[in-house]
Amino acid sequence: MRFIAREHIDVEKWVQLLQLNHASVFSYPFYLDATAENWGVFVDENYSKGIALPYSIRLGQKIAYVPLFGRYLDVLGDFGEQEFSLLKNEIQVGSICFTSDFGNLDTFTVKNHQILNELRLNTLAKRKIKSFEKLNYNFEFSNQKDDLLSLIHEELAFKIHVFKHLNPLSELSRQLMIENKLGVLRCESHEHVLVGGLLFIELEERIIYLKGAFREVEKKQGGMYLAMYQLIQYSLKKGKLFDFGGLS
Repeated sequence: MRFIAREHIDVEKWVQLLQLNHASVFSYPFYLDATAENWGVFVDENYSKGIALPYSIRLGQKIAYVPLFGRYLDVLGDFGEQEFSLLKNEIQVGSICFTSDFGNLDTFTVKNHQILNELRLNTLAKRKIKSFEKLNYNFEFSNQKDDLLSLIHEELAFKIHVFKHLNPLSELSRQLMIENKLGVLRCESHEHVLVGGLLFIELEERIIYLKGAFREVEKKQGGMYLAMYQLIQYSLKKGKLFDFGGLS
């Protein structure tokens, strides 16, 4: 097993390993290129097992981390405790999020992500959705993302410091569009002015919420509730799971 930096990865072999193991979108080169400060792979010589490793470098040391808009890393092939021990020798500091259980780890945290295969609404959600529906704003699934990205930046920059610079969301959206995996749900006023919307990742078996925003007025009126409701309905009608993407 050895660590290979991004520029030296045999991308064709890595993608073949991902496809063979039905890996998530989070381990694909285009996704990590857009979201990770640095990344490489820890694989055997034949690319028959391995794991992607996003990392930063501080004072000359690699520090593993979960990138913004990342979720977890796929453990690929026959990758067990022995391989994980070798991995810890390669990167000794930081956080790695993965779905497999390696058993005897020094420290670990369990995270549960919300996924829906049926729709249930609480009282508040029902009230907000009904309130915004009365305003008859126009919702449309589209591939037009640029003005929505700008709106997300404007509405969230003062709340979340990472949005003071739109990357990696802009670059990730661009890459997802190239891969034909980006979805856009837009909401416009009667004057055809964009007031909000959602960005999401559409895969064969699931839809993953990426990011969204509404202008302050429409948000208070329930716009975000109705947008999420419509996206969930869209997912379930297509027979796909709806993944909140870490939304809390």
